[in-house]
Amino acid sequence: MLIRAWTVLLLTAAALMLASSSSGRAGPWVESYVSEEEVYAVYGSPADEISIEAAGQLLLDLTNATRRENGLQELQWLEPAAAVAQNQANEMANQHYVNHYNLAGRKCELRFNLVGGMDQISENIAYYEILHQIHLTPQLVRRMHQHWLESDSHRTNMLNAHHTHFGAGFAVFNAADRTYTAGAAEFVADYGDYERLPEQLTSGAQVTFHGQLDPSLRFMYIGLGAEDLPFARDVEYQMTHIGGYSPPAVALALLPVRDSWSDFAEIPYRRYTVDYNRFTGEFTVPLEIEAHWPPATYYVTVWALDESQVEGGSFCTMSQVILVE
Repeated sequence: MLIRAWTVLLLTAAALMLASSSSGRAGPWVESYVSEEEVYAVYGSPADEISIEAAGQLLLDLTNATRRENGLQELQWLEPAAAVAQNQANEMANQHYVNHYNLAGRKCELRFNLVGGMDQISENIAYYEILHQIHLTPQLVRRMHQHWLESDSHRTNMLNAHHTHFGAGFAVFNAADRTYTAGAAEFVADYGDYERLPEQLTSGAQVTFHGQLDPSLRFMYIGLGAEDLPFARDVEYQMTHIGGYSPPAVALALLPVRDSWSDFAEIPYRRYTVDYNRFTGEFTVPLEIEAHWPPATYYVTVWALDESQVEGGSFCTMSQVILVE
């Protein structure tokens, strides 16, 4: 009995396939079993089946145990993040693909925005194609968690000290001769409240953006970056373009008007336009999609510094996506 399993584990900058062919296309990790009992020993039996809710709680418990071992705060369950994870797991299992983009071409930031989330979000996913019928079990959840732990980039995701919240989703699709199983975990950094920006704008549009950052952090800047617009994908495309993703590099930094902070050598353009109150954390800034900017997916991000952990550098606390067509 052969079991094919693809596991993709992603932070915001890199992806790992457990095996890949010499051509560069991600390939299957193949496991062989000679009996149903061996399959059940790895993935659990029908008698072990648990609910999606119980599976999510187990994965949260496993993740928090790992964080406690490393001296980190525990994550709290966040339902909108769980909705994002569940939608992605459902589509991957039912449509038989693995990718951080869904079939509409949306990454986790945009998918989180569409369910009302605005805080920074990162995603781990897993996909198993098994030539046997299995079920959602504690053994399967623990296996996903272990695979993520064994990837440096995804372990880093689980152990990011700035993450505060978590959501997970699982899907098991039993076909006639095999099971398609997927899981997703979302990690959220919640450090403020932000006004919802429009989902779509036209070139030349201007809006005013308000927010309030946790006053315990130092506001650094609002970043803008751009990438191609989302496009519809088919399963073949998804399975041949599994590689990692990351938000686009910040090209324009909007800084506090009265701030002398100048360590932005890596960002090409800077403007001092943010009205920021460091005592309350409130900020206001005019945002303009300049007329000469091309149609694209624009990322608006808020960056902050935890001055009690300066060695960690600034980190992203919010990511909102605006489509300009």
